[in-house]
Amino acid sequence: MIFLLAPPKAYLAVATTVFVWAGSITGTKIGLEAMGAPELAALHFAVAAIPAALWLMLSRQPWPRPVDGSRFMVCGAIGIALYNLLVNAGQLTVSPGAAGFIINTAPVFTALLAAAFLHEHFGLRGWLGTAICVGGVAIIAVGQPGGLRLGTGATWLVLAAICDAALIILQRPLIERYGAARATAYTLMAGGLLLSPWLCSGLSEFVAAPLRNRLAVLYLGLAAGSIAYVTWFYALGKLGASRAAVFLYLISPIAMLIAFLVDRDRPTASMLVGGACTLAGVIVATAPKLTRSA
Repeated sequence: MIFLLAPPKAYLAVATTVFVWAGSITGTKIGLEAMGAPELAALHFAVAAIPAALWLMLSRQPWPRPVDGSRFMVCGAIGIALYNLLVNAGQLTVSPGAAGFIINTAPVFTALLAAAFLHEHFGLRGWLGTAICVGGVAIIAVGQPGGLRLGTGATWLVLAAICDAALIILQRPLIERYGAARATAYTLMAGGLLLSPWLCSGLSEFVAAPLRNRLAVLYLGLAAGSIAYVTWFYALGKLGASRAAVFLYLISPIAMLIAFLVDRDRPTASMLVGGACTLAGVIVATAPKLTRSA
């Protein structure tokens, strides 16, 4: 069966990414309790970029070619700096459970970009599953402050999802040339550099923050900002952009569960209905691959 021919490590990598990024949504909300949105983003990727830079130096990895260096800066600008500024701005008003569903419209945009630029085939049932998932996300979003009107938290999160999808497409050829670990390290460094203007004020807020908030920042940097990117890019290389992106739909219900367990963020009726739609969409979107391979 073609869908199951990928190595088990690819699915383990996807599972790691899904659970870590699901937890990062609640982690972001906790961090924002004591820090501003730009400051949290700057600290998030300072924590992530410093270990990446140390690894590059200690392992004596060569710097990328100048043309690729420019591309890494674009990846850092769109997929790290802008993405996280938008996510943090959105989560100032949107609950973690709802944010998880809105952010994870990214697979829709990933599939569109992959079809346009990578010539990947998603399939009719894949697109039907995507439509069902989008419907679920819409149900979630309209129950949040401001709904989907331009300038509300929900719209910032949708824009963040587009940035996330763009990063996936931009990174793929770089991963093929440099490998997941190096490509991730260069991208994290680029993003951290671009967010550095807010680092000093972020450090001041971090020092003054309670332990719970500081732990959230460290989780965002080390787990969500480093480990999860490596596992995600590895999965992309083995599964392909469209196929791997399907699994990102699982982040939403897992994020909602984590938000409830950690912060007692109770899901509303619209979240539950939207979550059911999202899970149904995942089943529909993945079924064509299983059926085709039988």
